[in-house]
Amino acid sequence: MYDFYKKGFTLIEMLLVLIILAGATSLVFPYLSGLYEKTRFKAEVREMSALFRKIRNKAILEKKIFCIQMDIEERLVRYGHYKGAQTKEGGFRNTYVLPESIKKVSYFADGREYFTGKVWFVFYSLGNSGGGELRFYGPKQQSFDMSLKPITGAIILNEQKI
Repeated sequence: MYDFYKKGFTLIEMLLVLIILAGATSLVFPYLSGLYEKTRFKAEVREMSALFRKIRNKAILEKKIFCIQMDIEERLVRYGHYKGAQTKEGGFRNTYVLPESIKKVSYFADGREYFTGKVWFVFYSLGNSGGGELRFYGPKQQSFDMSLKPITGAIILNEQKI
């Protein structure tokens, strides 16, 4: 004889499984949200280094001097031809606003780290640059150092753990 009452789960067993699943979910979601922020920060820093590479390549292709000006307090990056940057009425024609995932930016000069001011980066027609170093701070104690090498003009990103 087949007994229908002995097959299946009791209400207590089902509630116990639901409580375990809710506990596991509450542990996983904060980790995943932090992971999303970190991934977004990495992507936006890579986008910033791609902008620097683009300006360097433009200087090489057009055989002209190009520059990037980063206003750290205003969170603005302006770029363009060097002669255009020197004129009062012309100025830079291109502006990029730092994304929100980049919490703050600093630059290094004279062995010190600065969190205010305007920083200039120059790219010459032979591919070399004026050099410089930036640090991008993101969420969860994460940062990236971006170095511009003066002789080669190479742009190098290094992830740092604070």
